[in-house]
Amino acid sequence: MLGMMNRFAAAILGAIIMYEIEHHDFMWTFAAGIMGGYFLIIINLGYYSMRDAKK
Repeated sequence: MLGMMNRFAAAILGAIIMYEIEHHDFMWTFAAGIMGGYFLIIINLGYYSMRDAKK
């Protein structure tokens, strides 16, 4: 379930980033992409550590 959500989130982020590259400042897009990636990683780490703590 989480893996599927990650794929959707990555696809949506990618689409947004490609759109922004065409329409706005490139450096802002680059920073937003990096922050989006870190956000997904933090969500994953939090989810898995919570899941392990329940055991």
